[in-house]
Amino acid sequence: MSMRSCSPVVAVGAVSLLFAGGFAQGSTWGLNQGHLPNEAIDLIEMAGPDYERLLAEDDRDADKGLPSRIAVPNAVSITPATNGTWETVDGGRLMWRLRVLSPGAAHLNFGFDRFELPDSADFTIYSLDGSDILRSMTSADNPASGEYWTPIVWGDEVVIEISCDLEDREF
Repeated sequence: MSMRSCSPVVAVGAVSLLFAGGFAQGSTWGLNQGHLPNEAIDLIEMAGPDYERLLAEDDRDADKGLPSRIAVPNAVSITPATNGTWETVDGGRLMWRLRVLSPGAAHLNFGFDRFELPDSADFTIYSLDGSDILRSMTSADNPASGEYWTPIVWGDEVVIEISCDLEDREF
């Protein structure tokens, strides 16, 4: 996800990388009343894997003493110019949201190959119903590597949300 300015390129993957950030309540504009309803937000749907095949593979791996698999990758490339929904929120800030659905998934997590938030940005991911919210991130959380993998968000549909000042929105 390219996050210099508010222009994400999202590499979505269910590849698990547990991040030590925790699941504290994030700063989420989209969960507040008065904004576009979730149904009006652009949706990316990703077909789930062949679960029977994966379970058989997992059983074989367990017999070999290998660690359990907790996710399966699904790479994509997304930008605000091609996906997601922008809207103006309080104070003239902008909010970009994208719904991601993978029917039947127990949880989702995301890998961003380029991640750099501008000073005005606030980034979080939450389950569609708001029951699981990742802690909010700002430019102070930009990883030195430029890559970021999120903790898991429980459920098969989540919202990726970024808010920023107008001058930081670039494509």
